[in-house]
Amino acid sequence: EAERVAAAKAEQEQRLARVRKRFEDAVSYYRAGGYQSALERLEGLLESWGRTAEVLNLVGLCHLHLQDYAAALAVLEEGHGSNPENGDILLNLARAHFEGGCGPARGALEKLVKLQPEHAGAWYNLGVLKLANSDFKGARKAWARVLDINPDDKDARANVEMLKRRE
Repeated sequence: EAERVAAAKAEQEQRLARVRKRFEDAVSYYRAGGYQSALERLEGLLESWGRTAEVLNLVGLCHLHLQDYAAALAVLEEGHGSNPENGDILLNLARAHFEGGCGPARGALEKLVKLQPEHAGAWYNLGVLKLANSDFKGARKAWARVLDINPDDKDARANVEMLKRRE
């Protein structure tokens, strides 16, 4: 009996090692800009490992980079449904809505800044969205919040200065 348990444990560890390797390979392809190759590995991972929020988020990012906004939205919505407080998924979901020309980006970002008020990326993107909708005061406030969180953010500082000159 002990040998059978040990063999099963060893088999499980080998399976986990293969899954980790596949995920690491996908991340490497993603970082190198090989989004389609990363996506192929991740889709296989979804089948063998399961539809975890971490994998769904990376799949969604690959679709975003490939400009397949409908696929990105579907996958990121699924990830958000399984883990509604995951800030990375919310941020990427807002990005998918924004880049796909969809209106719900603002709602996703506002939810994220309520869940994680120190998330500078969410505040920054909220500023971009407000600027795109000609809400200059709102954009300036969002970028000022970024600077409260990260005083060294050069992009937020430049945007605040640009809006000050505009007034």
